[in-house]
Amino acid sequence: DDPAKNIVDTDIAIVIQKVERIDSELLVSFAIEHYKPNARPVKCVEGTAVLTAQPQAKPLKKHNRQPLEENGYPCTMPEAYDKYLFHGPKLRGINKVRSCNKHGLAANVEDMGHALVNHPQDKPITNPLFLDCALQSGLLWSGAECGLCSLPMFGGRYRQYVDKFPAKAQILLYPKEVGESQMCGDVFVVDEEGRVLAEWQDVRWVMSSTLAKSFRSNKL
Repeated sequence: DDPAKNIVDTDIAIVIQKVERIDSELLVSFAIEHYKPNARPVKCVEGTAVLTAQPQAKPLKKHNRQPLEENGYPCTMPEAYDKYLFHGPKLRGINKVRSCNKHGLAANVEDMGHALVNHPQDKPITNPLFLDCALQSGLLWSGAECGLCSLPMFGGRYRQYVDKFPAKAQILLYPKEVGESQMCGDVFVVDEEGRVLAEWQDVRWVMSSTLAKSFRSNKL
């Protein structure tokens, strides 16, 4: 099929590359491409989604990582969004950073009810705001711990254990590789009792002192 048939915005298309059935699961290889007039499409994201009719009914488990000491954040959240992030009001889902140190970051997130995906006929299988806040956690951590702004550049395996997120949750970031210009870590979405709702492994961010100017001038 023509990839243009899958366009969900004026210049963004979701392209299904391959569908494979293994037992009761569907493995869907996909790409998100950016289209420009009179130019070849640019592949922005590529991955494989594992789909099942119903998730296996298993009790939620608590995460087994080191608890993070609650020491707050060096500045208020409005100041943090202005200094280390570039998100508008609808994406400011982190309302409090409870902990930020060399071991990681813990933050409270809340669904503010804004429709980020305007497709009322579809039932979303995840919460885009919470996933964006998971990526935002890396920007906040690199800003406070490394003094550098950052941007996500890669996401490894994502697994979700519930069919719907609660209105409030916590984001836990555990960095495991930190260099001069990159960092890599695992991010958990947990409920108020510490049970894992979703986990995103091997997320990578690129860090650079030049990003701060772009953030402030909103030129990304």
